[in-house]
Amino acid sequence: MGQKVHIVDLPPYLIAPTNIPHSAVTFEAWVSPSPQNGAWTRILDFGNTVGGNGSKCIFLSPNTEASGGVCRLAVSDATPGWRAEDQVSAQNLLGRTNVHVVVVYNPNPNRGILALYINGELAGQNRTFKPLDTINNVFSYLGRSTYSVDAYLNGAINEFRIWSGELTPFQVAINSAVGPDAIGPSDPGTLQRVRLVATTSMIKGAVQNAKVYADFSAVTNVNVTRGLGTVYQSSNPLVVTVDTNGVITAVGPGSAIVTATYGTMSDSKTITVTVAETRLKHRWSFNETSGATAADSVGGKHGTLMNGAYFTGTGEAVMNGGYVELPGGLITNCNQVTIETWVTVSSTEMNSGDARLFVFGGSHGQNEIGLTARSGDNNVLARTFGLPNITVVRGGHIAI
Repeated sequence: MGQKVHIVDLPPYLIAPTNIPHSAVTFEAWVSPSPQNGAWTRILDFGNTVGGNGSKCIFLSPNTEASGGVCRLAVSDATPGWRAEDQVSAQNLLGRTNVHVVVVYNPNPNRGILALYINGELAGQNRTFKPLDTINNVFSYLGRSTYSVDAYLNGAINEFRIWSGELTPFQVAINSAVGPDAIGPSDPGTLQRVRLVATTSMIKGAVQNAKVYADFSAVTNVNVTRGLGTVYQSSNPLVVTVDTNGVITAVGPGSAIVTATYGTMSDSKTITVTVAETRLKHRWSFNETSGATAADSVGGKHGTLMNGAYFTGTGEAVMNGGYVELPGGLITNCNQVTIETWVTVSSTEMNSGDARLFVFGGSHGQNEIGLTARSGDNNVLARTFGLPNITVVRGGHIAI
C-alpha cells in the first residue's frame, strides 16, 4: 500500500438521463485505499465545481477526515453541494485491500433509495428523491473531488463500472463473490451449501456480527448475511440472542445453538458465553511530588504530564490547561471496561464545551469513549461515545 492512484478524469455527462434511460444508476468498484489519506478523499465524484465547491454532485469518500473519519456517500442538488446532501455513512475503508463497493442511486418516486454496499453486504441506506437529472455531470472523477480543497486519493482502484438502473442486492452479492475482471452471472446455479461464520466463545454483554455465505454451483462464497432472506434462530435467548441481520448478543452464561437458514439449507454454531473476571488492570494514584511521570502501580503503563500539568504532592494531578498522556491501546482488546476516577472541577472557572476529563479513542472524536466537562454553572458532565449522548450530574467520584 501507499501508492497514489492516477486520477482518472472520465468524459462528462456519463450519468446524464440520455445515457441512463432508467433514471437510476449503480456504481461498482474494487478499491484499496492506503491507511494514510488526507481528508475527504474520493473514490468517485460526478458533478460540477463552482467557486471551488462541489455542486450538484454524487460522491463516495472512503474517509471524511485525515487518516480517519467515516466512509461517506452523498448526493446533492445544490450549489455548494454541502448545503443539501442526502447521506449514507459507514466505517471508513482505509487500509483495506480490494474492497468491493457498490453505490445504488435510484431517486424514482416509487423507490427513492440511496444505498451503499461493502463486500456484497448492505452497509447503509437513506431516502433520496433528488432526480438524476439534477446532477450536473460536468466532471466525472475517480480519485478526485469536485471540491478543490479535498485531498486526492492514496490507493488503488482495481475496476470501475457504471450500470444503468439498480443492481439488486442479490446481484451485488454475486458480483462481490466473483470479484473484478469478470461479470457475475444473473443465475448462480443450484444452492449447494450454506456456511455460518461466528466466534463460538463470547463474554457476557459482548456483541458480534455473524456472516452467512452461500455456495452455488456456478458461484461460491456469496454473502447472504442480511437482506436476502436468511433467517436466524437461537436455541436459548437467555444465553444469546440473534437479530434479523445476524447480530449476536451474549445475554447470560451457558451455551446456545445459533442457526442460520437460507433457502432450503442451514448451518449452526454452538456459542458458549462466560462471565468476564473483574480485575484491576491499571491504577494511577498521582502521588508523585515532582517530575512529569505518572506511575501505573498495577499495569506498568506510565503516563506523562504534558503542557503545564503538575502534581500537588497530595495525590492529585492538576491540569491547568495541560493534560496527562497515557499509553495507547489500554482498552483495545477489552470486551467490557469500567473507568473510575475522583475529580474536582472548579465551580468558578468556565470549561470549554469540548474539555475532556478523560478520553480513549482515535483521532478527532471518532470511535472514542470519554467524559466531557461542559460549560456552565453546574459543571455538567456528559459521557460520550462518538458523539455526546448521555448527561449526568456532577460528582467527585465517577465510574463509567
